[in-house]
Amino acid sequence: MQGAATASHPELADADTELHEAVSGSGSGRVTLTPALAIHIFNQGKTRTKRTAALLSAEFRVSAKAIRDIWTTRTWAHVTRPHWPMIRVNVQLE
Repeated sequence: MQGAATASHPELADADTELHEAVSGSGSGRVTLTPALAIHIFNQGKTRTKRTAALLSAEFRVSAKAIRDIWTTRTWAHVTRPHWPMIRVNVQLE
């Protein structure tokens, strides 16, 4: 599994070790996301298609629901907030 995340996302080179360790130590095969991975997933949502959540969920070994929750800021909002479009930040602050 090591190298899978960085093969298609070279900007995640530092997160690759964390991802490998999380997958190796997990009996369920699921991963606990890191802030770096959550930000990367959030940014992938800017160009999403029907299959993007499914593809990312397979790549990062989390559920498609977890991916969609990051995109809708239901989860990881405290980490992804600097990456929100300015209009969204203004609406959230009102």
